[in-house]
Amino acid sequence: MDFLNSLIQNDGIRIILAFLFSLILSLYGIPVLVRIAHSHSMYDHPNGRTTHLTPTPRLAGIAMFLSVILSVSLLARMDSFPGYQFAVAGSVIIFFIGIKDDMMDISFSKKFIAQIAASLILIVFAGFRFTNLHGFFGLNQISYALSFCLTLFFIIGITNAFNLIDGIDGLSGSLALTAFISFGGWFLVNHDYAYALLCASAVGSIIAFLRFNLYSVKKKIFLGDTGAQFLGFSMAMVVIHFNEMNISSALPWPVAASPVVSFGILLIPVYDTCRVMIMRMFA
Repeated sequence: MDFLNSLIQNDGIRIILAFLFSLILSLYGIPVLVRIAHSHSMYDHPNGRTTHLTPTPRLAGIAMFLSVILSVSLLARMDSFPGYQFAVAGSVIIFFIGIKDDMMDISFSKKFIAQIAASLILIVFAGFRFTNLHGFFGLNQISYALSFCLTLFFIIGITNAFNLIDGIDGLSGSLALTAFISFGGWFLVNHDYAYALLCASAVGSIIAFLRFNLYSVKKKIFLGDTGAQFLGFSMAMVVIHFNEMNISSALPWPVAASPVVSFGILLIPVYDTCRVMIMRMFA
């Protein structure tokens, strides 16, 4: 027992366990959600804007949300994750507005209000915001007002970006997987084990989702608004923390011009969001 207790105290072991816990929970939870969706005819029906040809469940985000929140809550050291309770509170808002949209379709204005509320919780209560742009656009340390507005715009933008690109099997999930692995690896080598654990949990849930989304016929499922928005919201938190960490030059592996690096990792979601916005403005 003492050996197990000492083992679980190792941060590397915690990260591996978080990945496995999230993976297994999603692998078992997603088929249950597929059965529930089939029994209650809760489908994403084909229309002129979709690529699938048959009605398909879109509730994978429920399993992903629960697996990530549970694994981080159980295994992360809360003293190294300040503001975690507020991050969870914001995620819960995103989760519930996503479920409502997946089940009955709601207007964008209602989703937008919920996204603003979730973002404000992160900014005001948890202190998640950009304070330095590392020379991006010629700016370094920025005022609170600019920091507040820029962060609010960024969180809402990235949350919607992963939702907007979720139109082709595996696209949103694969891009999120690549980004979480990239940021998670950097957090790990810089000894930020709390955020490395968060990224590992997200990676586990995404791999489980892609297994059913890409490689299953009878149990095929989509992210839905719940999953896509949750991934985007979580990604926004990770990117903000990544940029704020790189203000310090004392890191083992600092990243120069971290906003540019973040933009490069998220290039496809950002580009596609801008493309969709421009098309709709001139439609």
